[in-house]
Amino acid sequence: MKISIVLCVFDEIRVIQDSFERLKKDCDNRGLRFEIIIVDNNSSDGTREWLESFEDDSVVKIFNKVNIGKGGSIKKAINVAKGEYLVIFDPDQEYENVTIWDSLLKIEETGAKCVLGSRRLGNRRNYKYPLNYYGVVVLTTLINILYGTKLTDAATAVKCFDLDFLKSIPLISNGFNLDFELVCRVAQRGGNIDEVQANYFPRSKAEGKKLNALRDGFLSLIVILITWLPFGKNKN
Repeated sequence: MKISIVLCVFDEIRVIQDSFERLKKDCDNRGLRFEIIIVDNNSSDGTREWLESFEDDSVVKIFNKVNIGKGGSIKKAINVAKGEYLVIFDPDQEYENVTIWDSLLKIEETGAKCVLGSRRLGNRRNYKYPLNYYGVVVLTTLINILYGTKLTDAATAVKCFDLDFLKSIPLISNGFNLDFELVCRVAQRGGNIDEVQANYFPRSKAEGKKLNALRDGFLSLIVILITWLPFGKNKN
C-alpha cells in the first residue's frame, strides 16, 4: 500500500519545515510506502525558497506561478498522485498527524471511499471564530439533507480518499470550497463516507489563518447547490 499525502502551502514559512519533518519522520517510523506532494501556491515569505533548498526522493514538489487557490492546488496534486490512498492534510499545525493514520486505518477497515477527520466528534467545541464554526455546522447539515449523509464536519482539512475513486470525479472548485465539493461528489456517486475524531488547535488570523468565513462560506454554499442540481451532476 502506497500513500500520497498532499500539503498545500501559501506563506507558511513559520511552520512548514517543522510540520514536514515531523510528518516524514512519522511515515518513516511506520514503515510506509509514501509520497509527500507539496504544492506551493506562489509564496513570497521564504516558503518556496525552503522547498527549493532540499532534494528528497519521497517528495514531489509543485510550484504554482500564480496563486490558484487551495482547491486548484489540490486538483494538481490529485493528477500526479500515485498512491492507493490520498490524504489531504493542512500543514498549519491545527491538526495532529495521528488523524492521518486514524483515517487510513478507518478507510482500510470499512472500505469507505472517503474518511474525514471531524473536529466535532466527541462533542468538541474548540474554535476561535464562532462564525466559522457555525458556518461549518450549517453547511454540513445542508449536505446531510441534500445527499443523505450523516456527517459532522465536511470542512475538515484532513480528508482521506480511495485515489482511483477520487480520480474518476471531475472537480470545478479552486478555493476552500473544494472541501465541500469533494464530499458532495463522493456522496453523489454513492461512495461511503466515514469519519474519525480529530483534535483541533485553531490558529488566529495573526498566526496565518487565511479562511474568510463570509466569502468562502458563500462559495461553499454555491458549490453544494450546484453539485446537487441536475445540471451539476457531472457523471463523466
